[in-house]
Amino acid sequence: MTKQIALALVGMLLVESAASGREVVRADWGVFRKQVEARRLMGRSVRIVLTSGERVGTTILSIDDTALEVRSTRATKSWNTGNERARIPRDQVRSVRFSGRMGSKGRLIGALAGLGGGAAIGSATAYRVSGPSGPEQVLAPAVGVAIAAIGFVAGYFIGRTADKLAPEFVIER
Repeated sequence: MTKQIALALVGMLLVESAASGREVVRADWGVFRKQVEARRLMGRSVRIVLTSGERVGTTILSIDDTALEVRSTRATKSWNTGNERARIPRDQVRSVRFSGRMGSKGRLIGALAGLGGGAAIGSATAYRVSGPSGPEQVLAPAVGVAIAAIGFVAGYFIGRTADKLAPEFVIER
């Protein structure tokens, strides 16, 4: 039983690492701006690579024709405008990578399917184990709940592979 669980977990990790490709979009500033608005990426954490090669981790607040407005950090102090905001000029931005995943349907469906499957297996196991009396009557439902919880977690991670990573935009001039 433990070998089967270990093999299932290793399989989940291999599937997730193979399917975790990030979309890289090469675009000029105008297309970048339109894509960020269309995909509703404002307010997300980003990693910005500047033309100098420096990497800046922050949160994107808005984009206009001349600059990228972000939450001020130590790395953006030279562009600080007050109110915890900074404006990085567009000619200083080489690429913008958004963190996180796009959507959560895969995780939700996977978790619910895993919970259902785990509950079915757990209840069948509890039904077979429980006798007319004794400690099995207390232990069997606990085993059923534990198997359902394992199914929920496994389903979540399997479903996570269906959710795409947020894109990275490479700004072309």
